[in-house]
Amino acid sequence: MRLYFSGALNLDLIFEINSIEEARELLNQDLVPGREYVIDQETARELVSRLDTSSCLRYRGGGGSAANTSTILAALGWETTFLGTVGSDPEGDLVLASMEGVGLETLKRRGKTAICIILVARDHRDRIILVAPNNEEGLLLKDAPGTIPFLHLSSLVSKNGLEFHKGLVKRLKHEAILSMDPGEIYSKKGVDTLSSMLQRTDILFITRDELRMLTGRKDPMAAIPFLRSEKDGLPGHPMVVMKMGERGAACYFSGKGISASPSKVHVVDNTGAGDAFDAGFLNAWLRGKEPFECLREGVNLAALSLSDWGRAWITRLKE
Repeated sequence: MRLYFSGALNLDLIFEINSIEEARELLNQDLVPGREYVIDQETARELVSRLDTSSCLRYRGGGGSAANTSTILAALGWETTFLGTVGSDPEGDLVLASMEGVGLETLKRRGKTAICIILVARDHRDRIILVAPNNEEGLLLKDAPGTIPFLHLSSLVSKNGLEFHKGLVKRLKHEAILSMDPGEIYSKKGVDTLSSMLQRTDILFITRDELRMLTGRKDPMAAIPFLRSEKDGLPGHPMVVMKMGERGAACYFSGKGISASPSKVHVVDNTGAGDAFDAGFLNAWLRGKEPFECLREGVNLAALSLSDWGRAWITRLKE
């Protein structure tokens, strides 16, 4: 089965800085570790120029939540295709080169490549994410494949990007599987804005903070009524998968919940750890494993990703 993915396709620039306070001074605003902020392209490029002289660049390469997950699953042997846009600039060339093994036949090249600046503080190890989106985000729906058996979505910043995702979801056939990791950007829009997508979602990957943004509640079971009805889905659906960082992960389905403890690892960079978790969980789930096994594979892959900068760890995964 070919797996399809859509979301932001970024040039990730990971800078190691001295402290969170340094990041706040750079942008003159109160930045919270672990959070994601949207900036414009001009601000991003000015910030990169300043960071080049004051900080250590640890990683420069492809990024984006769904893009990361698709690349990992391709390394695990799945046939994957990415739907979206990347800039028609040198940065776009670099991003495409990083999508090893992923089908890019439907990708559109337009405008300036999205830039994602990740600031990792030596005194904290958590990161602050600053995203300058592609200025022509999204994909013409008429160019999307007619049949998609499996679709995994992460967020797009622009209104056009969200409408593109809604259109993709609307075109899915009844038997197609939809998983979604809304991140902060989509979660902040709330259940009313995302209702048509949530009602079709089979597997929702989310953090506790994102759940509160999305539903106004902390209980993971509160999200299930907004998802695809079990009578309309496949056995075991719908499912909420809660990513809890240092506390591991949990899965809620059919009125019950199970959890898995995290793997211990020295944290180098936590950028993309949630995307690696998604890939590990989906790899097991698509192979028919039980939910606890899916959680274990998710936390193990997330732990592996924590041990290196950006996507550098994927080469070890292949080995």
